[in-house]
Amino acid sequence: SFYKVGITTKSVRERMSNSRLPYDYEVIAAVLVESSNAFDLEKVLHRELAKHNYLPRMDFHGKTECFLLSKHDVAKILDRITKKVGIIC
Repeated sequence: SFYKVGITTKSVRERMSNSRLPYDYEVIAAVLVESSNAFDLEKVLHRELAKHNYLPRMDFHGKTECFLLSKHDVAKILDRITKKVGIIC
């Protein structure tokens, strides 16, 4: 299992169907933010997760935004980031 972190202007379902994702997936968290803040939040999350970078074996659009870590670590990171930027998941 791995996690993909990214932004979209569509619903997650629409975004993932357009990526031709060759994996089953489950949405762990979705955060609705102003479009002007979305890119900055994505960069903060990617920096926080950089040491967990993972490149999936099967190709899909967005595969460079994937990370390998435990569910416990995901929960801790989400909690820390959302408190830092004032967002509730």
